[in-house]
Amino acid sequence: MKRSVLLIACFTALLACSDAVFKQKQDLPQSQWLRNQPLTFRFEIKDHIPAYQISCAVRYSPAYPFYNLYLQSELKDEAGNSLQKTLKEGNLFEPETGEPLGNGIGDWYEQEWVLVPSYRFAANGKYELSIGQYMRPDTLPAIASVSIVIRPLSEE
Repeated sequence: MKRSVLLIACFTALLACSDAVFKQKQDLPQSQWLRNQPLTFRFEIKDHIPAYQISCAVRYSPAYPFYNLYLQSELKDEAGNSLQKTLKEGNLFEPETGEPLGNGIGDWYEQEWVLVPSYRFAANGKYELSIGQYMRPDTLPAIASVSIVIRPLSEE
């Protein structure tokens, strides 16, 4: 118990030090992700000069029936114009051993992937990112939440 509390405290401290300009988590009802219900994240970019990295984290349990997950995303500006679409495959389990990947506490794990490695917004303003699961079944079980993180890239 003490170890779990310590791990949670360390993880929270790391998140607090993040340079993210936007971070949001959306929980999925009954830990099920429906194919026809993409999640929409609305955010504002106040400094369009740097390039940004857009990442996605998925919280899942070992009951998830596949080793991988396909994510389809679309970035739109405030007028609803599509700016970028992506299709990303990520592994939640090691394909050969079946061991869960990512960080885990208890029966839940979290795996993060970069959806967009570098994107320059044309202007300051409001944007939205929609993320949907793109697997064959209409309903994916054992997915508790999806988060996105948007971080500026350092100019080096």
